[in-house]
Amino acid sequence: MSYGINHQVGVKASPEEIYKHLTQTAKLAQWWTTDTRGSGAKVGDTLEFWFSGFCQKFNVKELTPGKRVAWEAPKDQGSDEWQETEVTFDLSPVCGNNKLRRQSASSQNAG
Repeated sequence: MSYGINHQVGVKASPEEIYKHLTQTAKLAQWWTTDTRGSGAKVGDTLEFWFSGFCQKFNVKELTPGKRVAWEAPKDQGSDEWQETEVTFDLSPVCGNNKLRRQSASSQNAG
C-alpha cells in the first residue's frame, strides 16, 4: 500500500528566494530543524535533519531552479516510516504570490 501527504501554501517571496530556502542548509534550518547539515545544492547531495539525536537523511533527487525540488529518503538512514519516501516541492505563481506545494509519497506499508 502507498500513502501520501499534500500541503499547499501561499508565500510572499520570489521563486528564487523560496528555492534558496529549499536548497541551502542555513536557510532550511530557518524553517525546519535548526540542526540541518549536509548540502542540498546539487542532485546527489545528502541533507541531514537532526532532531534531539535522531537524524533523518534525504538525497537530493531533482532540482529545477525556481520551480521544483525533490528529495528521497534512503533506506536504513532514518526513520522506518520515511524510508524511500519522496518529498517534492513545486512552485507556481498565483495572484502575485507563489504557491508552494509539498508532497510526500511512499510505497511503505502504512499499517
